[in-house]
Amino acid sequence: MAFACDLVGNFLKAGSKKQYLKTHPLEILAVGLPMLRPLRLLRLISFGALVLEKVSIGKSIGITLKVIVTTLFMGYIAAIQITIVERVSPTGNIKNFGDGLWWAFTTITTVGYGDKYPTTTEGRVLAVCLMILGISLLGVISATIAAWFIRLMQNEEAGNSPSE
Repeated sequence: MAFACDLVGNFLKAGSKKQYLKTHPLEILAVGLPMLRPLRLLRLISFGALVLEKVSIGKSIGITLKVIVTTLFMGYIAAIQITIVERVSPTGNIKNFGDGLWWAFTTITTVGYGDKYPTTTEGRVLAVCLMILGISLLGVISATIAAWFIRLMQNEEAGNSPSE
């Protein structure tokens, strides 16, 4: 109901109604399809990306932060989706959002304790996507740390070399 009120209020305030409908498809879908409501959090990610561009931090740190935030967001979405898919399965062991959240973050971090796991085909497809995301996150973090060490070594070598 809150999403619908927000949509109607913003629609009524908009100067061009047609333009508003064209530029806000996510809000319209969130009202029509409740499972897409968490996607409204994409605004937070885009705002965060804008803030990172304005703050003067290194590109590799900025990219790493974006990957971490995106991974956390996708983990949250995966937790919701796995709960929806698995809780109706008679053989499923992910029955509530807490179980789904636990499963999602143990999968992303590649820990995978095995206490919670998907039993449906849809859940397993979601698991594969989350596994790839987790491996990607670890790769980006590892590459950032390695690049930092290389920069430190290069700066140290440049400082110790004889002047010409």
